[in-house]
Amino acid sequence: MSLPARLREVADGLAPSQQTRKRVQKYTDQIRRDLEEYFEDGPTINRIELLGSIGKKTSLWIKMDIDIVIYFNSVTPPFYDVINKLEDLVRSEYGQNYFATNHGIKFKYKEFHVDLLPATNFIPHRSKRDDVAKVQVENTLRYLSFHPNLRPDDFSTCLSEAAVDFLKSQDSFTHALCRLAKYWVMTVPIEGYCRGRSYIIELLAVRAADQTADLECGQNILEGFRKFLFMVRKISEQKAFWEWYYREEMIPSDFLQEAPYLMDPTNPFNNLLIPKVVRYLEKMKRFANRTLRFLKRAEDQSCYRIDRIFLRPSAYEGLMEDASNIPDNYLIGVEVIPSLHIPLLEIRRPGLRPKGIKTLLNVFSSFVYIVSHELELNMNDCEIEYDDKSNVLSCLGQFIGEDCFACNGSLNDRDVSLFLPIGRKTDSVVIVSFDWCDNDCDDYYNDY
Repeated sequence: MSLPARLREVADGLAPSQQTRKRVQKYTDQIRRDLEEYFEDGPTINRIELLGSIGKKTSLWIKMDIDIVIYFNSVTPPFYDVINKLEDLVRSEYGQNYFATNHGIKFKYKEFHVDLLPATNFIPHRSKRDDVAKVQVENTLRYLSFHPNLRPDDFSTCLSEAAVDFLKSQDSFTHALCRLAKYWVMTVPIEGYCRGRSYIIELLAVRAADQTADLECGQNILEGFRKFLFMVRKISEQKAFWEWYYREEMIPSDFLQEAPYLMDPTNPFNNLLIPKVVRYLEKMKRFANRTLRFLKRAEDQSCYRIDRIFLRPSAYEGLMEDASNIPDNYLIGVEVIPSLHIPLLEIRRPGLRPKGIKTLLNVFSSFVYIVSHELELNMNDCEIEYDDKSNVLSCLGQFIGEDCFACNGSLNDRDVSLFLPIGRKTDSVVIVSFDWCDNDCDDYYNDY
């Protein structure tokens, strides 16, 4: 199989299954009913929408959450009172596993992480349903123009329907390239938080897809992926905007005077490439260079391993060298868990913070996916042969390093367990368990 065809197969295999999408819709409908009942006494809800990557058709089954935006009438940012009420709802209905931010509430529902995000409704009652996103953008931008002292960033959720429509309206090639780009970012072992990272990666992929369509090769995902990696490598030189919901003259002139800028297609006041975001993305340059080299090498060879393009042991070793905490006392195994279809993180040690561990979850779930794909396990069969399970564990052991494994103990005895499904269409799950140790001293409990 050619490299472009194999990359497209990898990208298509990252899309959530129909079963997962149905489960997300079922959970969303239940949460919507709970919200409507809880806010019967006000403030008035105009509509509740499932948005985010699921709505955009760019989500990855190995890293999924549920983004629900609640549009309130006559409530504008900051949404302190609304967020307090949402917090009361989540605490009473869904338990204590949540936390509040300036933008909403994050909590665990079933196997998914859910974001509840309040927004201001700017839609008059007479608007047609098909015009909702467009009218919402127009009225939001008009409101901001009449109130120049307000922060446009506080109104980002008000424009989320339009952001979803922008991505959703792209073709299947662009959706596949977005998934491949987001998957690649998951394999890049960089710690830290970058707000809006997923949206930025999607927009860079859209731009790469647009540029690829202009080439003679047409919709070649290998060329599109290369274009995306070149953009990451030169992130500080990017200049991009779309005249989708607004005209170029609406963008503040100082934004377009020098690079970098990546304008939000829904908001002419929002340059996504602010300095701290650029500094974060610049950490990916060397990984982009490495991947470009492997793509070239794989393209020149008739026989190649797709997993080598994305992840190598050196990437994991680099992450461990730079991390403030490291996993130790590894145990791995495979179990059949029919109800688990997305990666799951379980922390057993009280007070242990998930920071850093989530990076490991991304790295390991990415690795298990690509290795299972290479071993042709991501097929229609629900049963995986024992030898194939052993191959996955063997590859994982080489990735981590054999000296990391403890010779005794139970998977449940460790501080942390990562549950990593092998493909979308099997019930087999790789379990990686470890203790979470301080990188500088033996007494790692002192850090918490």
